[in-house]
Amino acid sequence: MEGMGQTAQQRLANTADVLTAARLPGAIAATLLIASDRWAMVALLVSTVWISDLLDGRLARLSLVETHLGRFDLAFDTLFGVGIVAGLLTAGVLPLWIGAVALVLFVGFAVGNFAAAMLLQLTGYVPLLLELWQRMPVTWWTPFIAASLAALVDWRRLVYVNIPKFIRGVTGHFEAR
Repeated sequence: MEGMGQTAQQRLANTADVLTAARLPGAIAATLLIASDRWAMVALLVSTVWISDLLDGRLARLSLVETHLGRFDLAFDTLFGVGIVAGLLTAGVLPLWIGAVALVLFVGFAVGNFAAAMLLQLTGYVPLLLELWQRMPVTWWTPFIAASLAALVDWRRLVYVNIPKFIRGVTGHFEAR
């Protein structure tokens, strides 16, 4: 008998929503941890967020039920990227002009461009990974493993959905001009 009247599919969908929503407080935590020079914790947080992003999508698709937050997944992902950028700016790792470019990309994201959202996230993640590589806190390697695992497990989605969607977003931006 299903507990509390929920089906297994609904529980999967709810779990996917919880994982998606957890990225919002994660964004705030990332900003504060980077700004306070807690790089080992930052590496673990980023790794956890990236794995949870992989899991929430898989759980949502397995549930065969529409999730409440699924349509906001990219927004939550991007807000986590904004948290990374804000932390790197606060810590003096990112130059102010790069932060300004990221802000412009965020405005582009606000109008629904997948490519702008991905570029904003990369604006934070690339310097973050380089900083972890340089500082080498005890957990520096965890985001590299998380990203590799996500790419390995979800390579089809990356190759057949995300990369073409990114390219369409970039070309669509220039075609509209």
